[in-house]
Amino acid sequence: MQLPVAPATELVVAPMTITPTKPPTPTHVKGLLWTDVLVKASARTGGVRLAWNNRMATVTTQATAFWHHLELTEPHTDWSRESETAIGERYVRFHGEHRTADRAAVGVRLVHADRDGWIHPAGLRMLRLWQAQLDPLGVGGLGLTTDRPLSVVMTVVSVHSIAAW
Repeated sequence: MQLPVAPATELVVAPMTITPTKPPTPTHVKGLLWTDVLVKASARTGGVRLAWNNRMATVTTQATAFWHHLELTEPHTDWSRESETAIGERYVRFHGEHRTADRAAVGVRLVHADRDGWIHPAGLRMLRLWQAQLDPLGVGGLGLTTDRPLSVVMTVVSVHSIAAW
């Protein structure tokens, strides 16, 4: 059975997101730059929508276990003043110590991140620092700190995947 396919009216770009827990690696920067190029070039020929979604990166044990650790060990740190190197060093140290995550505490943060789009203040600081580094390169509008529920993105991707199939 052939499914009717409506003509595509826009390209949806839904890149893999980066966990905001450490400085970006060269691979991360390359991905951000290519995403920007793809969106800008595609916009010249037709409709394009960027569906950057931090929840893909923050609804992970990788991020939430680290953030739980920060809440326990540094509850009074002013994350808005920390450098990406200082946050990244904490992240490397945390994972280097091979801790067993508190499943209940991580679960609470996973639900909070999924339901509400919560990002720990250290993660928000990292995203803002990344954007400050991308601004001089002309990379804007990626929506690094924009909250989008997963269900909206998944619906968009699913509809376009079915149409392409």
